Amino acid sequence: YSDFIPDVYYSYDKLLIIGEAKTYDDFKTEHSKSQYRAYFEECKKYPFRSIITIAVPWQLFVTAKNHFRRCNRLYGGINTEIYVISENGVFEKI
Repeated sequence: YSDFIPDVYYSYDKLLIIGEAKTYDDFKTEHSKSQYRAYFEECKKYPFRSIITIAVPWQLFVTAKNHFRRCNRLYGGINTEIYVISENGVFEKI
């Protein structure tokens, strides 16, 4: 993720967590899409369990789930889990 700094980066004892919060307007920008790819690439390099967590406004919850399903198919690693969280506390593992 060399050119991008996630909102949360945690690496300890065979676990990597990358967390990112997005606003409605920022979710689908080219910058954000590049961030997502970079975070998936970082997780693929990590040999143990990795988690990407994306927090979005509730209006984007379904869109974000679909988007990250596609991202996972394109960029995901075998040990990467993805969670989408809405601002009202609803979350789902992809």
